[in-house]
Amino acid sequence: MTRIESHPLPHHNERPPWSVVDTVIIHSMFAVDYKEPDSVENCIAALDKAEVASHYLIGRNGEGWRLVTEDQRAWHAGESCLLIPDGKFQGVNDFSIGIELICTNADTVTEEQYHTLGKLLVEVLSRHPIRFIFGHEHVAVPQGRKSDPGTTFCWKRFKSELESNGIDLRNLTFPDTQA
Repeated sequence: MTRIESHPLPHHNERPPWSVVDTVIIHSMFAVDYKEPDSVENCIAALDKAEVASHYLIGRNGEGWRLVTEDQRAWHAGESCLLIPDGKFQGVNDFSIGIELICTNADTVTEEQYHTLGKLLVEVLSRHPIRFIFGHEHVAVPQGRKSDPGTTFCWKRFKSELESNGIDLRNLTFPDTQA
């Protein structure tokens, strides 16, 4: 089990009764208004100030924080749409889990972050019928509004971490495997 600390943020509400959580959205963030922009505390403060929250936050050294419980609709994807072969789904917050990595386009994701992200996904997959794992950049509307998790997030490295944790990738759709 991945050690996850709790630091609840109020930026969430109830999921619609019809929603089935089948999507994970990966984000990256950096607290630009702070002297130590990559500290967990500063990133949580920045999210709170912007009145947004993901379900989880993973710090540079792999520490994990739960900001919103999975049964709630966290306000992480904003105006968003998931385009997949079997449909177009607006309002991605309704049916997704958001995971924030402390990392900018100038930073690489750390090995500790990939490790924690992989372990966390094992647990999320045990609780939800996840079918899709995308970045914020893939679902933000209008297209190009967001660029995270960015070019330094290595989808190949991430998938390798999932496989090393026993996850069968054949039942998951990623940005690079979308038809």
